Amino acid sequence: MDKDAQFKTSKEVTSIGLFNNLGLKKDLLKGVYAYGFEKPLTIQQRVIPPITLGRSVIIQANPGADETGALCISILQRIDMGLRETQALVLSPTRELAMQTQMAILMFGQYMDIQCYTHTDTIQKNISGQHVVLGTPVHVYNMLSQRILKTDNIKLIVLDMANQLFKLDFINQVNDTFKHLSPTIQVVLLSEIITHDMLEITQKFITNPVHILVKHKLTLEGTKQFVAHVDKDSCKFDILCNIYSAITNFQSVIFCNTRAKVDLLACQIKHRGYAVLTMHTEMNQEEQHGLMQKFRNGDSKVLITTDTGARGIDGYQVPLVINYDICITPEDYIHRVGRSEQSGHKGVAVNFVDFKEIKLLKNIEQFYGIQIEDLPDSINKLIF
Repeated sequence: MDKDAQFKTSKEVTSIGLFNNLGLKKDLLKGVYAYGFEKPLTIQQRVIPPITLGRSVIIQANPGADETGALCISILQRIDMGLRETQALVLSPTRELAMQTQMAILMFGQYMDIQCYTHTDTIQKNISGQHVVLGTPVHVYNMLSQRILKTDNIKLIVLDMANQLFKLDFINQVNDTFKHLSPTIQVVLLSEIITHDMLEITQKFITNPVHILVKHKLTLEGTKQFVAHVDKDSCKFDILCNIYSAITNFQSVIFCNTRAKVDLLACQIKHRGYAVLTMHTEMNQEEQHGLMQKFRNGDSKVLITTDTGARGIDGYQVPLVINYDICITPEDYIHRVGRSEQSGHKGVAVNFVDFKEIKLLKNIEQFYGIQIEDLPDSINKLIF
């Protein structure tokens, strides 16, 4: 790939700050509020209007901007619920991402009787009646070539994480997929980066697209960020308990870098008398959905997960995010912390850092051009 292109938001793009003003279907709006949103986040305000109007859109957004929520709400708004045929197609670079997007669609569309299919290990021979079909380019192309997937009523195709799709050499399958679709189909492309090569490729199947750019600072500006320095990793738990003793009424998500650390920390927290949930990639769709329902219902104020496990909670906003382990790569920081942006309020992100992790913290600060303040003693006054 070549260097990044100079990508700017189209002048025609506007922001709509209330879900009630987006013209969403009644049952979809009910699902959005049930999901936990109060008002649209930055990317939702800009992305949902042109997609729901049928425009093709190219979106450059950093992970953590809630690109998943914006896409899923837009897809559901475009579906004609009176037509039990496939109307939207979502191409993802991995099966796991396709399954996570499917779960989000089902959550937002829980009052719509939405039918949504993605592959597991084998291709179902009959997927008729599925409003939305998701999968990797290879899997989707196999369904098309075997004539399992009918394209007569497909009016929207989404290329999710397009930079990964193209990097993983799926481009041939993507091109072959478009040969089965209408030349006037609505295309939504989402990518973390936009290069000249990508724009050249997309010209083959996207006509007059709307461009939308969501920068890093747009998704970090809604978060107050702090660092809690500790002498060693074992000291982190005491600080965590001090925080929870001060803010018992607020939900939070805790990030660890390994599944083993998630399980260990969950045991420690339960031993202190707190209800806690854990999410990981080994869970199937029903398990993840049930866990998120418990979290939204307030059965537990604490959810512990890893970066990969957290894809199942994209877009769900909490007032407090704790990085029990600091991110190994700076790119993951926005995906964790972006979740703490609150409607009308600033969320809080606390980073636990021992002396071995100081370099990782500095890398994050340099990457985003920020300086993270030390955690004050009065943490309870920082939230709302």
